[in-house]
Amino acid sequence: MIFKVPNVASYKLEDSKKIQLIDIPGADRLRFNAVQKFKSSVCGIILVINSEKIQKEVRDVAELLFSLLTDEKIHRMNPRLLIAANQQDCAIAKKWI
Repeated sequence: MIFKVPNVASYKLEDSKKIQLIDIPGADRLRFNAVQKFKSSVCGIILVINSEKIQKEVRDVAELLFSLLTDEKIHRMNPRLLIAANQQDCAIAKKWI
């Protein structure tokens, strides 16, 4: 199977370092393939959680986070981690995330 990353952006930081942001899809199968492809070069992880659906998906989110943090290749890279919650403006969104 050929894997195509839908969203990739390159940025040049103030100290002239270049970084590449890769948007990994949320679907399990697509996400798995993308993580396998890029995990050996990861320097940071931004996990965006849908705060409107977290009550239904908390187990899936926890399993994803656990699998990322315990993956041997990712662990060796010692990436920085940012967890962000989107859709905080929705009435049923969890405010404690």
